[in-house]
Amino acid sequence: MLTLGINASHDFSVCLWKDKKIKNFYHENRLRFEKYWDVSNNLEKNLLNFICLHKFKNLKIKNLIITTLPRQLFHETNKIINIIKNQINFEDIYFDYYEHHLYHALSGYFFSSFEEANCIVIDGCGSLDKNYHDFKEIESVYFVNKKIIFPLFKKYSNNVYINSLTNFFKKKEDHYDFLLKKNNFLFRINDVCEKEYCAEISLGSKFELMSEMLNFKLTEAGKLMGLAAYHDKDYENINNTFSQAAHKLQKDSLDYTISLIEKIKKLNDCKNFVLSGGYFLNCSNNFKLVKKFNDINFFVDSNPTDAGTAIGACVFYDNYK
Repeated sequence: MLTLGINASHDFSVCLWKDKKIKNFYHENRLRFEKYWDVSNNLEKNLLNFICLHKFKNLKIKNLIITTLPRQLFHETNKIINIIKNQINFEDIYFDYYEHHLYHALSGYFFSSFEEANCIVIDGCGSLDKNYHDFKEIESVYFVNKKIIFPLFKKYSNNVYINSLTNFFKKKEDHYDFLLKKNNFLFRINDVCEKEYCAEISLGSKFELMSEMLNFKLTEAGKLMGLAAYHDKDYENINNTFSQAAHKLQKDSLDYTISLIEKIKKLNDCKNFVLSGGYFLNCSNNFKLVKKFNDINFFVDSNPTDAGTAIGACVFYDNYK
């Protein structure tokens, strides 16, 4: 039985799944030789020609699993999904608007060798909250083993606030120090897991916005991380104010992640931790986490970007749904 998992947002990807294994995996960006290609940039044109989907047009798919981040209006997301459906020969479809971080977590867990693990997901933003559509998921923690997935903690940020702030920073590039402010919590909910709703920018968004402010592109957070290493001296052709800001963001985000791990350690005694989501492309801070917590077994998702969620969706559908 063939299952096809498709991540239909940025980092468009397709996973062909059979007998609890990945049979094929394709990342649209790599097939197009365009690193930051995004379907939403030219919706009508891009949707007519997915190179990934051409690989599977002659196969009969039992289960089509859609995972996407509905950053746009719901009707635009539905438009993407409908055009995908017309290009695939399938029997059943599954799509949940409100899961994104779950698939990140399961992608990392699948590639790890752990029987059980605490899976931390941190990125720019995830799915909308089911009850409060003005809020998007920005970080999540799950406990996962071979039989269950249990959410331990979820954090949501005000979507309206983030959008208005993004426009504000594009106009006033001298306000990058605002990104270094502490948390601003609005309210908490204890439901199945602990939930926090806030007006804070996610760690992923902080790196994206500050990258633009320090004259990099939105997608060039790696350069910002590299710049942080030059904070301690005056270097020719390097703006020391910028390097100090980059270093502070690196340090503050590391301190925050350390506090999150300490919090999780109090919730259960599992020593295995999986790290997924775009923030954990931060190799420098990942290495420092390993040095800090020598009693923890860390595994960083081999594909922590949204492309990996196509794999996580297949894992979820085949093992937990």
